[in-house]
Amino acid sequence: MGCDIHCYMEFRHKDGKDWQDFGRRINPGRSYTLFGYLAGVRGGPALVEPRGLPEGLAYYARNDASLYISDHEDEGNVTPEMAANFVSGGCEYINDRNGKPWRVTHPDWHNHSWLTVGEFEAALAMMTEYRGYLTEYLAVLAALKSLQENAGEARLVFWFDN
Repeated sequence: MGCDIHCYMEFRHKDGKDWQDFGRRINPGRSYTLFGYLAGVRGGPALVEPRGLPEGLAYYARNDASLYISDHEDEGNVTPEMAANFVSGGCEYINDRNGKPWRVTHPDWHNHSWLTVGEFEAALAMMTEYRGYLTEYLAVLAALKSLQENAGEARLVFWFDN
């Protein structure tokens, strides 16, 4: 069974507090060696141990990483009982501003993490043997560098599926 990465580029302005989306989900392709460097997935030691989802997650990553807790179950929604079962299996609640659980991380995703632009660049630099297979990842790096230069701060948020 394959493993795919779910990436989200986020940025915030120097004087801003909220993270913003740049586009939506990106899947730059499978590179199990790189997945190892990014989060210890499919071998290799992680450059930075997975950190979980970051604080202030922007809209698209938050909605894709989690399910809304509701009184009814349908696509994208789970009941409080289902959410509690997911949490007992290793998922995490995402609380609203009042500290009440309103979302739960998706049970099919794992190794949630995020990297700064410099950390992501360092992970790519470790891929010396496979540099020719990183075209899409190098494009993501270029976009992140531009976001950081023009906004002030950028990060790559990601997780994996099976």
